[in-house]
Amino acid sequence: MPKPPRRPTDAPPRTQRAARRPTSTTRKKTAAPPVPGRITISRVRTRSSAPSRPRLLQPGFPDVETATRYLLSRAEELVQDGVVPRRPADVYLDALVPVLSFIYARAELFREANLGPEVCGAVEQIAQELQATPEAPPGRPDPVAAQTQEAVSTAALLLTAYRDAIRRVARGRRGEAVRAHFAVAESVDTRFPEEVAHAIQRFLDAARDHPSYVAEAGLSPRQLEGLAAQRRVILARLEQQRRAGLPTPSQARTARVLHTALEYFFDRFSAAVSAKLLDHPEERLRGLRLVPRDPGGRAGGLRSTDPR
Repeated sequence: MPKPPRRPTDAPPRTQRAARRPTSTTRKKTAAPPVPGRITISRVRTRSSAPSRPRLLQPGFPDVETATRYLLSRAEELVQDGVVPRRPADVYLDALVPVLSFIYARAELFREANLGPEVCGAVEQIAQELQATPEAPPGRPDPVAAQTQEAVSTAALLLTAYRDAIRRVARGRRGEAVRAHFAVAESVDTRFPEEVAHAIQRFLDAARDHPSYVAEAGLSPRQLEGLAAQRRVILARLEQQRRAGLPTPSQARTARVLHTALEYFFDRFSAAVSAKLLDHPEERLRGLRLVPRDPGGRAGGLRSTDPR
């Protein structure tokens, strides 16, 4: 059997060759560390030398129509919350032109306070509509209006009871279309007599088309005739108010919303003058004097209807 070749005598031993061979650890130690230049550059942010302007609580309106919708929606919320205007509408109408002139003379200042030309144009439209809307005369409540409201309340109670009777017999999917025809799920707002009269007529039309459900609900022809009579009373009272030149309940509510929107504009103007002209006391006093005074109070300052 042949023997393996012998190692040359001049070759170094294996331990020495292993010592001469550079290890991966040695290469990692001698390698240059990575430069984190990209991370550092991405975190550098330049700042403008100009001071930042304060943000408005509410952005400006793009047009007059948007500003009008905002003022009316805000007034509607205040009316629903029970806010009553502090001053008569004529007082605000008389003071509107001087206030608008004061704003136009300082347009840039009031634009920052969100009282720009869009808001001014909106309040002019509201004032014109308020002048064209009849208002109830001051003093004692009109007896015709009180009788109309009484008839509306009685009719609404009857309609609600009759709708509940139909709902009990028109159950499930079979009675879904019948319930929709009788409008049993719709609400009735007694502040609007025309709406109550329309709901009664819709119920009577459905009763004529579905006599079997009416009979099953236990509603007699006499009860339906009484409901129709209540509708005729409501319409007669409304016509009587129109002939007398008195506003209907719907017109009275519209006038109140317009009145509240006009007063809300004056409150915004008062707050803007107090804030923007703080360093100009004479101009501030001149602007606040244009605002109608509260009874027993002082002009200017924040009101209960000021934007929060």
